[in-house]
Amino acid sequence: MNSKLTIKFREELRNDAFYETLRNRVDQYLRSSNVSHHFRFALFKTIIYCTLFVSLYLVLLFGELTFTSSLIVWSALGLTGILMGLNVAHDAAHNTLFRNELANKIIYFFTFSALGANAYLWQMRHINSHHLFPNVDDCDADIDDNPVIRLSPYQPLRWYQRYQWLYAPVAYLFYSLLWVFYKDFIILNKKQLANLREIKHPKFQVMLFYATKVLYVFNMIALPFICTNLCLTQILLGFL
Repeated sequence: MNSKLTIKFREELRNDAFYETLRNRVDQYLRSSNVSHHFRFALFKTIIYCTLFVSLYLVLLFGELTFTSSLIVWSALGLTGILMGLNVAHDAAHNTLFRNELANKIIYFFTFSALGANAYLWQMRHINSHHLFPNVDDCDADIDDNPVIRLSPYQPLRWYQRYQWLYAPVAYLFYSLLWVFYKDFIILNKKQLANLREIKHPKFQVMLFYATKVLYVFNMIALPFICTNLCLTQILLGFL
């Protein structure tokens, strides 16, 4: 199979009744089962994860920690950030966290930005690529352009990928660093990504991209250096 073939919806299917019928039946099922599209405990989990994240960050800044105790707080902060991203930011990106669309956008932007990832770019590829063609080679941006780990049987097999079952768990430990400081920059400058073609980003989003990246580095590196007695090497180790 040629992995470079691009899958597209036929134009006549774009207005097909199938999608509308499916959507109506899902809505009808949810209503008959008294189930909401939105998570029942959205406010609760949002408060829990965001409060934990902010509290740990404040402890890091003003807790007068030793290097050893700071490593514990750094680790807890990282774990809480993952939970916040998966449970709050992701749901808000799909407008399923709250009924109010603006509330979803605000929560999504701030929680994702706090983790150093660009909210606009992630939603673009997650909603418009991954969910349209999940795990389809050359059409799903989430598995595209990954020379380290082979995520599709139709991608070229490099000799070292035969051992990815051994090194993948270690590689994933550094994925967030790759995402924040490399992958986002690559995606921002791409005109074509998986099924996405002729990509043009609004100037405001480009400016916001660089502003949030600078703010993230300031919050996670500069502020701890200013507010704590830890040296820069210790802060970088904690951040890592």
